[in-house]
Amino acid sequence: MKMLPLYRAFSTVDVGGGCTISFWFDSWLPCGALSTAFPVLFSHATDVEVTFWQVRGDGLRCHLAPRLTSAGARDLACVSTMIASA
Repeated sequence: MKMLPLYRAFSTVDVGGGCTISFWFDSWLPCGALSTAFPVLFSHATDVEVTFWQVRGDGLRCHLAPRLTSAGARDLACVSTMIASA
């Protein structure tokens, strides 16, 4: 478990069904992990251990605190498009 952050830093994953993919920490996009690529949006996460499958099923907004800033709202729109394309 101690090595998991290091492993995630240099690997990419195929989303597939998304049940085992960490939405925030796995690199399922070319930009890398969403927690790093979109730190403002990540700061609004209510569950950092959510899977891609859960976010795709529930919608990203369900997994964010309701206090989005304008930067967070822009990131939400961008990431929502990425989810739909994955």
